[in-house]
Amino acid sequence: MFPYIHLFNHSFTTFYFMIAVAIMTSAIYVIWQAHRRHLYIWHMIATCVIASLSGLIGMRVFHILVEAPTYYLEHPSSVWNISNGGFVSWGAIIGLLVGTIAYLKIFKLSIRNYWDTLALGFPIIFFFVRIGCLGTGCCYGKPTDLPIYVVFTDISTPAAQIYPGIAIHAVQLYSIIHSIIMFILLVIIARKQTFRGQIVCSFLILYGIFRFIEELFRGDIARGVYFNFISTGIIMSCFAILFGIIGTIRFHSAN
Repeated sequence: MFPYIHLFNHSFTTFYFMIAVAIMTSAIYVIWQAHRRHLYIWHMIATCVIASLSGLIGMRVFHILVEAPTYYLEHPSSVWNISNGGFVSWGAIIGLLVGTIAYLKIFKLSIRNYWDTLALGFPIIFFFVRIGCLGTGCCYGKPTDLPIYVVFTDISTPAAQIYPGIAIHAVQLYSIIHSIIMFILLVIIARKQTFRGQIVCSFLILYGIFRFIEELFRGDIARGVYFNFISTGIIMSCFAILFGIIGTIRFHSAN
């Protein structure tokens, strides 16, 4: 596809460029929402910064520990080599939750209020990151006969290395579409919100459902596939749905 973006006589890796766009765009939206929801703006800005940093660290750590632990034990110096990718979205969710919990607890701020506001920006992040995945050719799908498909021919992309010139499921496009749907649904839920924590729990449920379906069409088995059909993404999706349901029940009763 388009592994590099050329701007101002410079070339940028599409994936990292889109991560930067995702973080900046979602932060602007979240801070605007924080103002509308009468939260402390400077604390929201700090929370966004911490969420971004801890999310990026979580993405890398999850990849190292879950997807390729043996490789990094044999090549420890590669832990710092991010030029060839090695990031997992589930790690970002876990990392940012841990990082923001620590910050919000230190300053005795409402975790649920700030999480609800942060969650409104999550679909924006996934939207832009998946555009980066589409351009880079990672997180690709299985071969398909459907009329809607993508073909990767650039051998520098992971998809073309496994399925060169073969029609495969447009999984990245599926994810982009589900990010738009999820954003719309979360905005509707926010307008009708009845208890604190409702938005973040709804995000976990929605993302878990969408990601579970998406995993059925993924073709990059290097991310971790067990028993030939259960992927790490499917397992994490089930946990996300479960935690979302438990959180909804608990937070609703707490109100």
